[in-house]
Amino acid sequence: MNYGLCYMGSKSAFSDEIIDILPKKKHFYDLFHGGGAVVHSAILSKTYDVIIANDINPMIQSLLINSIKGLYNNRIEWVSRERFNSEKDSDAFIKYLWSFSAKGTHYLYAKEIEPLKKAVFYARNFNDVSLFAEMGIETDGSSFDLLYNQKNYINKYVKYYTKNFLKKELSLDDITHEVEKYNKMLPKESERLRAYLVDGLKKANKRACDVDSFLGTKGIAGHYFGRSQWEFPTFDVYSKLKDFLNLPKEYNEIFGKNVFVQRIATLKRLKKINRIERVDFNSRFRRVKELGKFNGAFDNALSFFCGDYRKVPIEKDSVIYCDIPYENTESYETDFNHAEFFDWCTKQAELVVISSYQMPKNRFTEVFKRPLNRGLGGGKIVYEKMFVPNHQIDLWNESNSLFLF
Repeated sequence: MNYGLCYMGSKSAFSDEIIDILPKKKHFYDLFHGGGAVVHSAILSKTYDVIIANDINPMIQSLLINSIKGLYNNRIEWVSRERFNSEKDSDAFIKYLWSFSAKGTHYLYAKEIEPLKKAVFYARNFNDVSLFAEMGIETDGSSFDLLYNQKNYINKYVKYYTKNFLKKELSLDDITHEVEKYNKMLPKESERLRAYLVDGLKKANKRACDVDSFLGTKGIAGHYFGRSQWEFPTFDVYSKLKDFLNLPKEYNEIFGKNVFVQRIATLKRLKKINRIERVDFNSRFRRVKELGKFNGAFDNALSFFCGDYRKVPIEKDSVIYCDIPYENTESYETDFNHAEFFDWCTKQAELVVISSYQMPKNRFTEVFKRPLNRGLGGGKIVYEKMFVPNHQIDLWNESNSLFLF
C-alpha cells in the first residue's frame, strides 16, 4: 500500500514499519510531515489517541489537509506546462501532482514527451483517443494495446513530433544517426561552455567546493567545471551562481537559446522514450483519493500546525518523530539549520526519534536501520536509519522497542 502523497523524501515504502517500532504513547507528533506518509500510517494503526502533524511548508500541508477532506476526489484535469508555470505557486494540487518527482519546481514532463502523455491522459481518463488519431496512431487507448504496439506507436509519435516541432520528419533510426553525428560535434561545444564556467569560477576566486557549499550540494559542482560527466547548470542553479561567480551572460544567452545544444538534447530525449502507457498523474491521484477516505473520521484525533517545529507545544506522554531534510542531499524549498535542530533535540524531555542517513555520533545513537537499495547502483547498499538523542537512549530502551539490524 502507498501511504500519504507522492512527495520527495516520502517514507511511504516503510512508514508502517516506522509506526510499528515507535513507542506506544498517548500523543504522536510528526514535526516534518511532508507528504504525510507516516501520519497516514499512524492514523491506520489506531495506536495513538492524538496525532499532531506539523510542516513549515504551507502548500504541501494544504494539499495533505484538502486531500484528507476529499476536496480533490473529482479533480481530473490535464495541466499543461504553461498552466503549471503560471499556477504552481498558488495551487498546491497543480504544484505537486504535476511536477517532476513531486518536487513542486519543474513540470512533470519534458516538452518532447508532453503531447504524447496528454494523448494517454485523455484516452485513460476520458476515453478520448482523438489526440492519438492526430498523431497518426490508431489505438483504443487501452494499456494492453499501448504496451503491445508500443514500438510502432513510439516511432509514429517521433515522426509526428519532429515534423511539427523540428520541421523535419525523423524516424527513430534517423534520430539515432542524428545523435551520432551531433555527438561527434558535441565535445567542442561542451568545452566552450565549460571554459566559460571555469573562467567565471577563476575570476570570482572560488573553487568547486565553494560552489557546493553555496548550493548546499556535495560534489555536484564538479560536473560543472570538470570534464568527467560534464553538464551545464540548470536554469535555477545558473541563476543562483550568476552573481556568486563572475558569469556575465544570461542563461538564455549562453545556453537556453543555444540551437545546437537544444537540438541534441531534444533528439536524445525522444530517443529515450521506451514506454507510453503509464499516466504519472493517475498514480499520484490515487494516493490523494486514498487519503480522502478519512474525511471527518479523525477530526478529534488529528490536528495540524504549520510553522517552525520548535514552536509546536509538546504534551507529556508523547513520541516525537522527525523526518528532517537530510544533510548533503537535494534540498527542499525551505532552508534547514541542522545544528539548531541538534541543539533542540538535546533539550527535549519527551522521546525524539529522527529519520536520517547519518547523525553526529557524539550526540545521537542509531536504533534502527533498513536497506533502501539492495545492491543496485554498483553494489552499494544505502540504509535508512533512525536515531535518538544520547540522553534519551534509556527512555528508548524502556519502551522495549530497540531494533538493531
